[in-house]
Amino acid sequence: MYGVSDIYYAAEEYDFQFSLVEFLFDTYGERRAVKILSNLKKPVERYALRVNTLKTTAGEVKDKLKAQDVEVLEDETFNDVIYIKVRGPNPIRVSNKIIVADKFRR
Repeated sequence: MYGVSDIYYAAEEYDFQFSLVEFLFDTYGERRAVKILSNLKKPVERYALRVNTLKTTAGEVKDKLKAQDVEVLEDETFNDVIYIKVRGPNPIRVSNKIIVADKFRR
């Protein structure tokens, strides 16, 4: 059995809102909830995109992406879904510069 402190710990550990973690614990139990939270933090291998077939076709979008050297896969079940393979992880260069973003500054 789990307690409130276990939920707080998992929320802090995986950086999710307490209410979401509490919902997962209540719905799936502690062990499965922690597994779900852990997997949500892992990068995906591909992104699924839905193509608006009223404006274009999946084939046209696929061709345009391939022209930009993007690896694209088609869904076997849905004709309006394509997948983009994720490249990476890419190394991040460390810089001695600091960037400050102040969205309230006018």
